[in-house]
Amino acid sequence: MGSESVWVWPLVGLGVLLAALAGAAVAFAWGRRNSGSGQSSALPLAHTEHLSELPAYRSLRRRHRLGAMVGVLALGIALVAAAALSARPAEHETLEERLATRDIVLCMDISGSMVPYAAEVVEVYAKLTEEFAGERIALVIFNSTSRVLIPLTDDYAMVQTELERVGGLLDDVVQLVEQDPEDRDEDEINRVLTLFAGTESADGGSLVGDGLASCALQFDEQESERSRSVLLTTDNEVFMEGVYDLDQAADLASSRAVDLYGLYAGSASGGPDAEAYRGTVEAHDGLYFAVAEPKVVDSLVADVQAQQAVDLAADAESIVTDAPRDWFVWALLGVGLVVLAGGRGRA
Repeated sequence: MGSESVWVWPLVGLGVLLAALAGAAVAFAWGRRNSGSGQSSALPLAHTEHLSELPAYRSLRRRHRLGAMVGVLALGIALVAAAALSARPAEHETLEERLATRDIVLCMDISGSMVPYAAEVVEVYAKLTEEFAGERIALVIFNSTSRVLIPLTDDYAMVQTELERVGGLLDDVVQLVEQDPEDRDEDEINRVLTLFAGTESADGGSLVGDGLASCALQFDEQESERSRSVLLTTDNEVFMEGVYDLDQAADLASSRAVDLYGLYAGSASGGPDAEAYRGTVEAHDGLYFAVAEPKVVDSLVADVQAQQAVDLAADAESIVTDAPRDWFVWALLGVGLVVLAGGRGRA
């Protein structure tokens, strides 16, 4: 895919330019002929030689010559611009579109234990979105139940906007937690709680396995050959028992040909939960990262893009877009200078 500047009607532009040059040559030759023959329509006056020595006369003559030079230059600019416009300048672009078939679900644990790490998680997701091109991305959050914030889409601007909103709400949650209970504003609490709507059941719980299972079920077009990945971010701190444990959810993902990327977002020391999480991910041929790792985004992007994603080749499309703007400006400038020079010459 690329674009180049082209002339749609180059011969027309060349013809206009040659005609203009021919006209200028004829006019110049006619002027020289009349000048050489000594013919003039002006009446001769005696004793006017001393007038050419007057300062006012010399000033007028210099201004006339300057006006003539500017007029000739401006006329040349206008003629060249007119010839260029006649040739129809345009931008030619050939689009040989390759439709990527990678689908990626960002699967985010927003249980209470994850709130302190929310800013890092959202930052990683935002950077990942900036690096992807052509993939469809979905965003799912979960606690005891899951909620789809964004279904699979390639509208990255919308994904970025939603990530900013989620990150802002999670930052507000952290601030509310740190405030004295008596200083908390009820309206502010209700505002931030809208993020958690649909992610908490009546009996509570933090169910990582159910969250992963829900994310693995987000992929459509099951009959088509596509690359499917889940980026699961959690600290793997499970509270209560769900329908799936983490191993069962990972089995479900594997059965649906979904690649699993495990992003750990807990304490730096990790612990049994982190080790169990890593063991499950790697046992299912997935890759495990810590959100706090340097260059975690680069590593993730490199691996996702290295997958054998199927590309659907679309027919090449040729697009020609007129681009006369610069030449049109030069034409207006040339005509304007011709008018200005003519006016000054008559003054």
